[in-house]
Amino acid sequence: MDKNVVKRFWKYAPNGNKDECWEWIGALTNGYGVLTTYSNTQEYAHRLSWQIHYGEIEECLFICHHCDNRRCVNPAHLFMGTAADNTADMIAKGRQIYRSGCQCLTREQAQEIRTLAASGVILIHDLARNYNVSPTTIHSIVYGEAWKAAGGPTAMRIRIGQKLTPQNIKEIRRRYGAGGILQRQLANEYGVHISYISKICAGKARIQETIIKE
Repeated sequence: MDKNVVKRFWKYAPNGNKDECWEWIGALTNGYGVLTTYSNTQEYAHRLSWQIHYGEIEECLFICHHCDNRRCVNPAHLFMGTAADNTADMIAKGRQIYRSGCQCLTREQAQEIRTLAASGVILIHDLARNYNVSPTTIHSIVYGEAWKAAGGPTAMRIRIGQKLTPQNIKEIRRRYGAGGILQRQLANEYGVHISYISKICAGKARIQETIIKE
């Protein structure tokens, strides 16, 4: 793991008694500690803790809390398991589960997915891998088509062939100018081709131009 990431991790992770929760003092997303790396991606603090202490996380596996404290990064309180293990742990702790087709997520996870997607620092495919679901499932959650009652920010689909409003164009320029989001992410969110997003960000798109995803 990158030494700078490890150094920044310990800046926000108190190293206490092995039997106590080490509560993350940095940024939080739905109660979980998060750290933005130098590559501008957001990582969960408890997953970083596991990697620092035990090594890489096997593909499609979860890092869960024995203590059920989302802010905790004490490696002694963490365990690695499958989606089934994670689900069984949530049932045992009384956390309600919602189903969509063959995928299984909690209301809290659906809300987390929307919040992370809205932040613009993690891609749909990365979210799908992290939560062990398909990209289609992630899209449905982000656009409010699944888990409608879960809460959290939902994205708005711009229909193919529909004009972007002046407000849309200003919003795209503002969000891209603020940093933390890629042009391809904006293209996916607004349903337009990335070449048009590039024109908008460069100030070359006309307000009334019809922008169509190719």
